[in-house]
Amino acid sequence: MPCGVDKNGLPIGMQLIGNYFEEEKLLNIAYKFEQKVKFRENYKPTFKGGN
Repeated sequence: MPCGVDKNGLPIGMQLIGNYFEEEKLLNIAYKFEQKVKFRENYKPTFKGGN
């Protein structure tokens, strides 16, 4: 899941790992993190380059 950007504006991802059959716990943690960080609101993608 995205958690920040590097100096070039490229997204940096974070991987969550848990025990077997604890997907619900991981999804809840990921959701809470996304709500706190607001990655999509704070890091709008910018596309550089062209033809």
